[in-house]
Parts: sequence; C-alpha cells; structure tokens
Amino acid sequence: MNAAPDTSLSNLPAYRTAVLRRMLGMSLSWRHPLSSAEALLDPLAILGSLWLLVLHAGLHEEAHWWWLSALLLLLTYPAPAYLRVPFTTMVRSILAGWLVLAIVLIGGSFLLAGLSGTAPILESAILRDWLWLAPLMQLGLHALLRCIAPMLADLDGNSRIAVIAGAGDVGGRLAAQLLNNPYGATQVVGFFDDRHGERIEQGLPLLGPLSELPAYIVAGKANIVYICLPLAAQSRIGSMLETLRHTDAQVYYVPDALVADLLRGWCDVVGDAPVVAMLESPFASLAGVCKRILDIVLATIALVFVLPLIAVLAIGVKLASKGPAFVVQHRFGLDGRELLLYALRATEPGPQETEHGDKAPANNAFGKLMRRSQLEKLPRLVNVIQGRLSLVGPRPHAKAHNEIYRRIVKGHLVRHKVRCGITGWAQINGVRGGEKSLDHMKARVSHDLEYLRHWSLRLDLQIMLRALASLFVPRT
Repeated sequence: MNAAPDTSLSNLPAYRTAVLRRMLGMSLSWRHPLSSAEALLDPLAILGSLWLLVLHAGLHEEAHWWWLSALLLLLTYPAPAYLRVPFTTMVRSILAGWLVLAIVLIGGSFLLAGLSGTAPILESAILRDWLWLAPLMQLGLHALLRCIAPMLADLDGNSRIAVIAGAGDVGGRLAAQLLNNPYGATQVVGFFDDRHGERIEQGLPLLGPLSELPAYIVAGKANIVYICLPLAAQSRIGSMLETLRHTDAQVYYVPDALVADLLRGWCDVVGDAPVVAMLESPFASLAGVCKRILDIVLATIALVFVLPLIAVLAIGVKLASKGPAFVVQHRFGLDGRELLLYALRATEPGPQETEHGDKAPANNAFGKLMRRSQLEKLPRLVNVIQGRLSLVGPRPHAKAHNEIYRRIVKGHLVRHKVRCGITGWAQINGVRGGEKSLDHMKARVSHDLEYLRHWSLRLDLQIMLRALASLFVPRT
C-alpha cells in the first residue's frame, strides 16, 4: 500500500517562503514587481559599486571584503520605498542615508585598525572612489526605476479593474491608497454598498447595492473585488464570497481592524490558518538578533572608551556632594517589566531619583551639568550589554509616569513591546527631558511609535550619530 502524499501546508513552497520572510523581518509585497525591484536597489548599488572596485583592484580573495559585504547587506536591505515621494525628497534622503552609512563604515574601519594595529579595512584608493560611486549608482538606479515603473507595474499584461464592496472607513482608505499610487496598475471604478450617497468618498461613484455586485462582475466590467465590510457582517461576506466563487474575479478581503493604528502589520499563515499581525514588535524575528548584536558590539566598544570619563565623573559627584556616586533607577521596559538601571547621581541622595526620574531636581551645578549633557546616563552602557536596554529605543519611564500616562495617552504601553533605549527618535527630534505636559508626552509617544513602524539598522545608526552630535550642542 502506497503512503499518501504529504500535502501538509508546511511542505508547500509558498508556506516556506512566508516563514523565511517572517524570519528575516521582511514586510514586502512580493506579489508586486515594483516592491521587489525597489527593495533590491540600494544593496545592488552599494554592493555592486564596492565589488566593481574590489575586483578591479584584484582584492576579491581577501576575506574582509566578504564580511563587509554581509554587513552592508544587513544595513541596506530592503531599500526604502521612494516611488511615492517627490524626486527632490528622494535625492535628499539617499544622500543623507549614504552620509550616515559612510561615516559609520569609515569610523568603524579606522577604529578597528587602531585597536588591532593593522591597516584600515577600507583601503584609501577604494574608499575614495567608493564614496562617490555608490551614491551616484543609488541615485541612478532609483531614477531609472521611476522611468520604467509604469512598464513594471503592467508587466503581466493584465488589466486590473477593481470595485470596492463597502464604502465605509476601510473602503475609503483603500480607495485613497489605490488612487494616489502614481505607479499602480489597478483602476478603481467605484463602490458597492447598501448605504447611499453620504458615505461615498474619493469622488468615486456608488455603482449599486451589494446584491448587484455579482452581476457587475459577470458582465465583465471589473475583475478585482476588494471586500471592505466590517467583521460583524460575516453572513453577508460569506454569501458574497460564495457567489463570487463562480466568477473569474480575484477577490481580496480587507479587515476593518486595519482602520486601527497598526504596528508593523503583516499577513501570513500559521498552520493552515490566515493571521493578521496588528501589534507586533519589529524585532520579533532575525531583525531582533541583528539589533542585539549591534547593541553588544557598539556598547562594549563605547564602554571601553568612556570608562575613564565615568571614573572622573564619579569622583566629581563625590566631591560635589555627600552620598553615593552611582544610583540604581527603577524604570519599566520590555513587556512592562521593571528594570534596574545604573546612572551617576545628579540629585540629592534619596528616593526622588528612583521615583520621579528626570523630574527630580539636580542637586548642584555639577549635577546640572551632567543632566544637561546626558553624561549621568553613561553607566547605562552596562545595562545595554546586560540586555536590559538597547542603544536606541523608546525612553524608559518611571513607575509614576507609566501609571499616569498609560490611561490617557493612546499607544503609551505599545512602547514596551521593545527594549527601551539610551536614546531614541523622540530625543533627537527635541522631545526629551522630563515629562513637561500631556502634549509633551503625546509627542514623545508619537515619535516612539513612528520609530517602531519604520525601524531599520540604518535608522538606528542615524539616530546614534545625531545623538552623539547633540552632545556638542547646548541644550535649551
């Protein structure tokens, strides 16, 4: 008797591809040629230009070029989506991103050379040529993609005429996305809904009630249907799907939950069940491992250099006031767990620093200097190596602040889905210091959530560099 073939979902190529995509932290639309092409542009330009120079110099057998290529791939893939932004914005973003990447690579190269006593990995001739060749190739490839994007969008040769079933908030948002995509190949012709007139948006017509949708498809007037009905309308959705099953239309369902403010939303399968991620940490896959490795390496290097400064500051604290030089602060971090963080003491000895954080007043001129320059937080590099903190992430809050703002600031606790950081997107954008007002806290949470939505290793490096630069700019 022959064994039955194994048809479990885990053995299907599509499932394995989905799992791999989740492991790598990707959220690309692999079904769209433009998304796949755009994701590859930066790695292609940066790695391609590097290897053109390496091969021309005959240095391809040296192992460090392969290690450097692996690092560049981690930092540049996937490339940001520039097709929907103005050309000048794209140019500024590419040049700024390349400047950050170049500073990190050059600085890291000479730092490692100094520590190891060897020549810099990036030889001067290759480095000099690469610094101008890579961004030129980036700009050229992105400009070329803009030119050929309409052809790529229509690569399969099929016309895409879509209707939207449901003219509520979800349908309106979907229509806006499709209509405002300059390179989209989908033509939206209107809505079907049982409600009339007053709910129709985006200037599209109401084509009729939902009951007339199947006949419209059978007549060949559209070949794509987006169902944007609320989950409460399961019976209507089920009957509509059963009817549309007998047509040649492609049918997609857009859950009404997607109106919510998603954090790294994605769709996938678990076993044979479709799932929609709504509030997932951006570091729930291999991306988190890469970020953790970056934290350990950079925090260890930084700690080696700042240990003498920490010792000098500790002596200054002891001379300026009575009490311990260091304090242990109680904060809340990943998954809402309590953290014990190290800091140089900038306040009078007592519980006020632990309980009130930055709202606790500095005890003297030396304490004010440390607080203004953020030098009091240098011991937190130890916490980064321990795994309690990250170099970049949302700022850890004291318990009193968490209890106050968790109830009145939307998304406040979403910040705890990742490790808190020594610095972050909010801090480099001026939303830092003690909680001055409710608006101040809302702005901080908004910046933190924006960071989580758009996180990348390159963004972390950009934030670190801007944070370092801010140390030399007086705080107001």
